[in-house]
Amino acid sequence: MTPVLAFVEPKYRPKIDTNEVDYLFEVPLEFLASPTNLSAVGFQIRGQHHRVLSIPYKDHFIWE
Repeated sequence: MTPVLAFVEPKYRPKIDTNEVDYLFEVPLEFLASPTNLSAVGFQIRGQHHRVLSIPYKDHFIWE
């Protein structure tokens, strides 16, 4: 997964490759830029602890 930040013309209609992308969604820049929406989440995979930065938005879990 690669998050992309862009300025897009309002009339632009994206076309996604359904072999690579399930769906596309937009997040307001103000929401992404607000430090209060950022949190750290820890989890275990095969006994290894991992920590990622995340921004929960609606039904989405955006992480890096």
